[in-house]
Amino acid sequence: MKYKIKQVVGGIFLAEFENNYDLSMTFLRYQEFYESANPKFKGKHFTIIDFMEWYSKENGNGVFTYPNDWAGFNVPVDIIAKVQSKNLSYDYIPDWNKYDDVMLDILIPIETTRGRGKEQASYLIGTVKGNNSVMRHEIAHGLYHVYPDYKTSMNKLYSKLSISSKNLLNSKFKAMGYHKSVWKDEAQAYLSTGEYLTAAQRKPFVELLKYYEKNLSWK
Repeated sequence: MKYKIKQVVGGIFLAEFENNYDLSMTFLRYQEFYESANPKFKGKHFTIIDFMEWYSKENGNGVFTYPNDWAGFNVPVDIIAKVQSKNLSYDYIPDWNKYDDVMLDILIPIETTRGRGKEQASYLIGTVKGNNSVMRHEIAHGLYHVYPDYKTSMNKLYSKLSISSKNLLNSKFKAMGYHKSVWKDEAQAYLSTGEYLTAAQRKPFVELLKYYEKNLSWK
């Protein structure tokens, strides 16, 4: 399994994989703990086989399509550490596997470097090597969580959208399987990278992301 880890900017780290299967299976447990629409998995330890069974029956007509359905991932580093911790009140990971080993190998160097800058949070994004459009989308998520000014500005832009536009976005996110707690974050990430609604509605989101891309010290 080939992957590389690098610090993109500030507290945002990138895990870049050679293929989508290894990417998806490495992030699955942590991404679904963070934002699964199914309360059986969100905030819970679960076995991969149980998730695969549910996902296949719910979304894939009996076929496990998760690695094909998701091209990028984004998780707060604190969530990863929380899932892997043995010292919490809930049960430890019941079916630790090689992908959890990979995530631990990713987590260690991040934990070593995090906190050296002024950012209080650290965020991990994951993509397949060379998929730059997905990487920009995931970076938008990272900026939203690591840079408070970016989040405040994006939330102000979101607040100016009409109710009908917000409802349209929310219906899409619900159908895609996002938990409602991340719908606003998904809105800014999709709109700033040029998806959904009209070009005129997306424009201020696109320009704000470009401003941060231009003015931050990227690695």
